[in-house]
Amino acid sequence: MQIPILIEPLPNGLGFRARVGEPLSLSAEGTTKQDALSQLEVLTSGRLSSGGEIVPMELNERNVWKELGGFLPVDDLTKEWLEILRKNRRQANNSTDGLLVRV
Repeated sequence: MQIPILIEPLPNGLGFRARVGEPLSLSAEGTTKQDALSQLEVLTSGRLSSGGEIVPMELNERNVWKELGGFLPVDDLTKEWLEILRKNRRQANNSTDGLLVRV
């Protein structure tokens, strides 16, 4: 797993700070960038070895588009209308500017 780390010079110019945000919220300092990063790795490993886990969570968001599926009537007029929409979309996709009509 890779996580983003911010490494920046200390305000006094005598070293660097490496920080990681939530869910770890850790910060470490060192005389070089690599030293600060190494110290942060030690802190991170300590947090995780003491029982902490970083796991993904799937959110079941309400998908309005799925809920709208099937709201059109199934008849010849709707089928014709949908085919015209598809044809126009193909024409627009194939045009250089994405438009059907030149203005």
